[in-house]
Amino acid sequence: MKKSIILFGALFLCLLTLQATENNNELNNYEIRTKGRIISFVEIETNKVTKTINKVDNNPFMQKIGQKRDAKIGVLDFKLTDINSIDIKQERKDLLKYINENMLWVKTVPQIFFTENKKYLVISYNLSFGEINSEGSIFSIAHIFVYNSKGEQIGEAYFNDRVCGFPVLSERAEHLGFKFELPYGQVGRIKTGFAIYDFKQKKIVVEDFVPKGFDGTYTVISDNQMMYSIKNSQVYIYVLQDLDLKRTYRKTFKKEKYFKLMKKNKEGLYFKTDDKEEFELISFEKDFDIIEW
Repeated sequence: MKKSIILFGALFLCLLTLQATENNNELNNYEIRTKGRIISFVEIETNKVTKTINKVDNNPFMQKIGQKRDAKIGVLDFKLTDINSIDIKQERKDLLKYINENMLWVKTVPQIFFTENKKYLVISYNLSFGEINSEGSIFSIAHIFVYNSKGEQIGEAYFNDRVCGFPVLSERAEHLGFKFELPYGQVGRIKTGFAIYDFKQKKIVVEDFVPKGFDGTYTVISDNQMMYSIKNSQVYIYVLQDLDLKRTYRKTFKKEKYFKLMKKNKEGLYFKTDDKEEFELISFEKDFDIIEW
């Protein structure tokens, strides 16, 4: 009986692998093209457009408010009563209580990003609230959509408490990585950090806050690994999120050392040495702190 269960499990995993391979091969027959506001999903052999998306008209925040004024730059003719039509965390709504409606600005701009293999696309809509004559925004929220090259929507995420900046997608569009900002306390106080959202679990599985006195860089992705740095005037903290292994790799470098970083591969980081012909390898597995997630 036990052998039968093991055999069935192995067969089931093989079928899943074959199905994933077939689906991926099918996506190779299509490509995603962008021009201005229009995103087109095209069958390569016939050059037939199977689907188009107007990234401005499809903005869910603009649709809920029912206005398209100044759509080119994404500035909305917004009244405070409109806020009831949008899912926003109550703590964020409370930040608008003491702001004069005539001094409030609300802006939404779509951003698009591809996976490395160009077979998946994320459209990120951020809705930001700010006060005229004040720097930055008071708070932002985000609505995310993911499509494959055939034009099928395969993922969606909604964040009613934070902005989604510099989003990156894993190779098979299973995870979304991004930089975020969270307001706290009084107006103008912001926490920043980096997060990973799991589309299958429908939740944030990694949340990495930037310590006080540090700044966070933008996110980049390579080899299905999301990378970013957290820095101050003296040190750089290099962080790698491996989306296959579901691990966080972290190591702190002095600024002088970090500036000698020459390249990165799956094995680790390579640094310039005094010998121009040699590089020093700092291994992810041997030399970094590792956290499973």
